[in-house]
Amino acid sequence: MKKIGEIKDVNYIMPLFNIFAYNKYINNEWIGLYTINKGKEEELLGGKVYNFYYHDGIAMIQRESSSDCIILNDRYEIIEEINKKLAIRKPLNNYLQIMIREENKKNYYLYNKEKNLISIKNPYEFELEKVFIGYVWEKDVYAYSKETEELLWQKDLSLPEYGVFKDIDGKVYPNKINSPAMADTDTIYLSMAGGQLIALNAEDGSTKWILEGEKKGKCVLYKNLIYKNTGNHLIVIDTDKPQEIKRVSYKDYKDNSSGMTGEFNVYEDVIVMKNQIDENVVVIDRHTLKMIDFVHLKYGIKNSSANCTVWYNNQLYAIDTSDVMHIYELE
Repeated sequence: MKKIGEIKDVNYIMPLFNIFAYNKYINNEWIGLYTINKGKEEELLGGKVYNFYYHDGIAMIQRESSSDCIILNDRYEIIEEINKKLAIRKPLNNYLQIMIREENKKNYYLYNKEKNLISIKNPYEFELEKVFIGYVWEKDVYAYSKETEELLWQKDLSLPEYGVFKDIDGKVYPNKINSPAMADTDTIYLSMAGGQLIALNAEDGSTKWILEGEKKGKCVLYKNLIYKNTGNHLIVIDTDKPQEIKRVSYKDYKDNSSGMTGEFNVYEDVIVMKNQIDENVVVIDRHTLKMIDFVHLKYGIKNSSANCTVWYNNQLYAIDTSDVMHIYELE
């Protein structure tokens, strides 16, 4: 890949409406929202921008770690201010709403495309067709009615019926969830420490299927496929069958990967992996699982909850540990 530029003091990166955007942090001060326009930095919004989210036409800006939120239109004009001390949590997966929390209080809200701020009883991770799914942690999964928010069902995935975890000596331990939960319209998918991949019916919590597999690994759902990164292999699982349909060893890749670690992103045509052992960002063809190319970041890959590697318009944006955003394109 060919490096075409870099920007200093970048904190967080993501697509915003039809462009690529980022905020900056200079001398302990949050400053504006920016984009790259014809190779030059262009300011979209001045002033403090601590955090921002974009989700299906909603652009929400938070100026401080606990502050009022503002809503932008696609011309980056402020169209609404929410005058509460709020903390943006995340876009609710699979739906068109952003969840936010009122600071210093246990009050949660959803903000949707109709510009409604809706009070909710609990924090949720997914909003599916008929249910809310609560935050998934360790072993428990909760589902709530969308109409009443009353608890519909709860599952304890550490029970033996969902499989167990065995260490290298064969000693058996209760199982636990080891990767972020995934969901489509009517199914929740959970990757377990024991290697099991579990599919639950979202409406009643019944088990659709359990697929045994390799113990460790992070998973990402894209359409009907689950991509699993074990650290040594990339595995593709078809959720409709369900079965493994493809795998590749990272030893076959030309960056001589000693192993991929951490989260990864799946896009329409590529997969972007972080090899934080060798400090490489690896771009993989999603359809063939062949490596397209990789780049090495001298000062290491930024590892935080913020987006630090993004693929956008056939370009790779990657932030290193010194907060420099490097920009590459395919040759």
